[in-house]
Amino acid sequence: MRDSQSINIFFVRSIWAHKGFILSRWDLRKTGLEKTGVVMSVSIARSLKVLRILSSAQKPMTAKQISDELTNSGFDASADLVNKDLRGNLADFVDCVVEPQGRRPGTYEVNSQWLFPLPSDVISTLLASEHLKYLLPDLDLHKKARKLMKISMENSRKPGQGGYERWTDKVAVIQTSQRLLPPEYDLELLRIVYRSLLTEEQLEIGYWKRDEPEETMSYRLHPQGIICRGAMIYLLAVCDGYEEIRQFACNRIRSAESLSLKAKRMEGFNASEYAEMQCADYGEDPSIVRFEARFTRAAVLHLKETPLSVDQVIAPDVEKEGWFRLSAQLKITEVLRWWLQGFADQVEVLKPQSLRDDLACALNQAAKLYD
Repeated sequence: MRDSQSINIFFVRSIWAHKGFILSRWDLRKTGLEKTGVVMSVSIARSLKVLRILSSAQKPMTAKQISDELTNSGFDASADLVNKDLRGNLADFVDCVVEPQGRRPGTYEVNSQWLFPLPSDVISTLLASEHLKYLLPDLDLHKKARKLMKISMENSRKPGQGGYERWTDKVAVIQTSQRLLPPEYDLELLRIVYRSLLTEEQLEIGYWKRDEPEETMSYRLHPQGIICRGAMIYLLAVCDGYEEIRQFACNRIRSAESLSLKAKRMEGFNASEYAEMQCADYGEDPSIVRFEARFTRAAVLHLKETPLSVDQVIAPDVEKEGWFRLSAQLKITEVLRWWLQGFADQVEVLKPQSLRDDLACALNQAAKLYD
């Protein structure tokens, strides 16, 4: 019974919270729970244990198989009693367990909408919502995942799982570039934008143009995708009556209304492919070229562990003692330029010549500022 007490009220509360019901006093009496404390009948405790067994199995089980698992957990339950529980006690207050079609009577599985996530699943959701927040359709997922984590810890605790609830305190991500704070987003407007994208409905927005601070333009849009560039979020959309995709900075959206009209989808559109094609808009060359440069030993060490490309080659430089020559096939992007400039006098770009000239000019101009 210790096992049943560890899942008692938390599991029942999580079930009703998920379904959106409000427990009345009659409901509580029905489940064996009282408002003044945790009281659980043996049959309800046994039924909840069955629910955990089926959730962990993730496949249909016969009453006999469930009975064996219950016996191993210290419950006295025959196959007949399991059938009675699942067709009576548990079914009285929630439709968690079903008998799948095409199986012999007395075979059960968890209703797909009730599959309870394991702690590892919740942690994956939690970390994804934290680091990929603006790439997920639900902007409130992080808050929901934290609540779900607490419930999951109570209901799925097993030997060796004690550290799950502390896992997020044990891992962290360090950015290798200067961190910029995101602009101020109106989260309610952002939710409307994301919902329109998810449901593929047209969107009416009021949009502030950065070069026209006093004017807000109205657009009817057909949302196509979202691109995150650093701290900036851009909505990719087609203006009503046009064909080309435009980018709208989400922090400049001043109003938004999702319309009950189907949005036009651009055939074959893919946000990642679009981002690659739009590299030139940011001063980037999408073609891949042979990159060669000299690095000091201190600067090149981390590139041996984290290469610039799969074909990267690093070797001692025969012309400059103590330096190393690196070669790799790369795209010459603005990010690469900024990264190289950060090494200052610890790197000398050799190829391509155009990149060498650009960096030489930029560094010479920068040096003059300190004269």
